[in-house]
Amino acid sequence: MSGVGGVKGSGVVSSGVTRVEVITSPAYHIVALRWSKQIITRAIVRRQRIGRSLAYAAARRHDSKLVSASQFHFGSWRAAVTAAGFDYDQCRLKPHWTRPEVIRVIKRAYRAGRNLRWSSVCKRRDRLGRAARAAINPRLFGSWPRSLAAAGLDADMISAYYRWTKVLVVSELRQRVADEAGLSAKEVSAEEPRLFAAGQRLFGSWAGALAKTGLNPHTAALRRVWTDQQVLAQLTKLARQYTVTDRWLRRKDLRLWGAVIRRYGTVRAALAKSH
Repeated sequence: MSGVGGVKGSGVVSSGVTRVEVITSPAYHIVALRWSKQIITRAIVRRQRIGRSLAYAAARRHDSKLVSASQFHFGSWRAAVTAAGFDYDQCRLKPHWTRPEVIRVIKRAYRAGRNLRWSSVCKRRDRLGRAARAAINPRLFGSWPRSLAAAGLDADMISAYYRWTKVLVVSELRQRVADEAGLSAKEVSAEEPRLFAAGQRLFGSWAGALAKTGLNPHTAALRRVWTDQQVLAQLTKLARQYTVTDRWLRRKDLRLWGAVIRRYGTVRAALAKSH
């Protein structure tokens, strides 16, 4: 079988009267004359270690030979992944974003010179786009400017070419509610002047921005300090009459929703605490 070691890529070569398949995978540092169960499981482990998805669609798209070999030797891709020591159902789940992971993606994109304006990143279908859409979730940062600041970037400088939208203004206001921060024109204009200016410009007035967020402009400036006991008591009272979900509570009582999210993360967790 002389000459086999110099073959790159995958293919079929002759050695005397025998034809054997040469499998090389630079990404996994694996070279073999033919696929075997051991080589397949090693390739799957290596794939996971370098951060590639083990979901069938992703593996088939980027590594079809490995998937085909897995189906031949194990009967299915799921069986091969399981034999490699992984829970296939967990591998199929979408990535569970965390704050540190979002920050790493933002910093990497910044170093690479990527456009970090929201109107640009929200349209991306790559890892940066997915991180950006996850970042504005209240569970993480609640807004893109807050995400940039957490990554150590000057949010004000990026805002110089950052375009506010009605959706982003509402998102920022909801985050302030969750943080139990002041909502009066005086407080917001002093703490977040760009948010205040955008709210007035896009909704005609600050009162209009508050109303669009689901707040009463006449009472929004009155900051209520909730206690854990008050939050659970009010939530329990509502639960006796309605099916209380995060979405429903946010529409029904934004301030109570904010207090719940700040303390317990979700309405479900708060209700469980109250029992």
